[in-house]
Amino acid sequence: MKYIKRLLGFLIDATACFFIYLIVAFIMSYFVFLPFFRSFFLIWVIYYIICYLKWKRTLGQAIINYGVSDNGCNKSYPVRIVLKEGLTSIPAVILLIFGWQDLSIVRTLLMIIICLVLVIFRRKLFKISMVRKENLSPSIRKAVWTYMLLFVLAIFARGLNTVFTFNHFKEDRSNLYATPRPSTNSVREYINFLTKYLVKIN
Repeated sequence: MKYIKRLLGFLIDATACFFIYLIVAFIMSYFVFLPFFRSFFLIWVIYYIICYLKWKRTLGQAIINYGVSDNGCNKSYPVRIVLKEGLTSIPAVILLIFGWQDLSIVRTLLMIIICLVLVIFRRKLFKISMVRKENLSPSIRKAVWTYMLLFVLAIFARGLNTVFTFNHFKEDRSNLYATPRPSTNSVREYINFLTKYLVKIN
């Protein structure tokens, strides 16, 4: 039962981060196109860090009455939680192993070994563990309402992003199956970046 509840909390956090990604992608769509893989997992790591710094638990953990227990010095907690989530959380490990521009077998194996060691010894290294905690903020009710608000905002942001960037004239698909595209401005900015980069190389 314990592991089922923690899995539920994990899935709630994962979907909450996906909602946040959709909202951020819409806000940034005019300036830059956010590719899903790196952007989503980076937002997930940042989400963990902000939640643990502010409440010592995430929305998913609030709903299942769990939170982090700090067994170290209070002054070093922010540094330890940033290092812990930035190096050993699931999205961080995925980014460290697969988030590179070009995949290398040697580097991938090396990162797997490093991440595995950090994950195994993270309790001793960072002195932070996950325990059952009930009387922490946010409350279950507030966490559920926040999750639902993110869900509604994500649907709204996805819809607007699709309407603004989907080419209704060239595409034969209906709006139901439409997906957001890079805006003209974000493509222009990317081309300018590549041009400057190539000039520096030459």
